[in-house]
Amino acid sequence: MTTSTAPATPTVAHGLPGPAALDPARLEEFRLALEADLDERRALLRSLTAEDLQQAESDPTAGAEVAAARRSALEAEQALARLRDGTYGLCVHCGTPIPVERLEFRPRAAGCVPCVRRLAA
Repeated sequence: MTTSTAPATPTVAHGLPGPAALDPARLEEFRLALEADLDERRALLRSLTAEDLQQAESDPTAGAEVAAARRSALEAEQALARLRDGTYGLCVHCGTPIPVERLEFRPRAAGCVPCVRRLAA
């Protein structure tokens, strides 16, 4: 009979620590930051009047600001979904862990820096 033991720290591709290496308190900090960010973006979008939206259609700067707020809200929603399903902190492109420092700087981050750079090129 063969038995196997799970590693003490969950790992993913390349043997690096997975998001489970983030302790529950840390994950809660990220969740709170993401929810606050999402609330802020939603409040901004709700505050837009019909006139603001009309101006956004004709003014490239205003249009870019509205698009950025919508994109940021969507990114926060997606990050919260990854938190719920246990994949928060893993690159959505390659599956490697996203460094905690990147998540601290940008909690909505969905990709590791190498993948983001590759996709931007």
